Amino acid sequence: MFQFTWRDALSLVWDRLVPRLDAEGRNEMILRAACVAVLATVVAGLEIQIEGAHGWAGELPCWRPEGHEWYARLWDAAMGGKPMTGYHVFAFALWNLLFFIPFCFGVKITWSRAAEALMWSHLLAVLEDFLWFVWNPHYGLGRFAPEHIWWHADWWGPVPSDYPLMLLRVLVLAAFAPRGLRGAGLAIGLLGIIAAVEVVAAALL
Repeated sequence: MFQFTWRDALSLVWDRLVPRLDAEGRNEMILRAACVAVLATVVAGLEIQIEGAHGWAGELPCWRPEGHEWYARLWDAAMGGKPMTGYHVFAFALWNLLFFIPFCFGVKITWSRAAEALMWSHLLAVLEDFLWFVWNPHYGLGRFAPEHIWWHADWWGPVPSDYPLMLLRVLVLAAFAPRGLRGAGLAIGLLGIIAAVEVVAAALL
């Protein structure tokens, strides 16, 4: 009698996301994921030093446009209700530009490479945001909850809705990237492992 277990289902999903990457492809993807993880940790640490206990630039003397301005309303809709600040406009612009800088230094830009650059910037956004709480002495996992984080208003179970929605965008972008879903599946898995290691490290330190 044919039996289909959850292990078979997991294996099928994994094979669809990471089908037969050769050793060179795997090593390249591991290196890129590691670089993104290091960058996310550095950016999270920098933001912790700047913002302290007051997330989403709560106490920073930065530009905050009136909510009735069209660009502020557009930002609000795109960012799930988070208010627009000058700090976040330039912070997001900076880390997105980091992934596009190679195109200014000899790497030929194509639609697929641009999609891959956006894929990595979205993965950075999710990991950096999570690590901000992990390493922030005013939060930690004990305060990773809606009642302590006003700027993440909508939660899906234990995580802000932004996280799964951003990962969905990653998969869509990866479908147009040179490695397709193979790269995204491996990258998400690797960054998830790295995030788990950082959580353990933060708890022990």
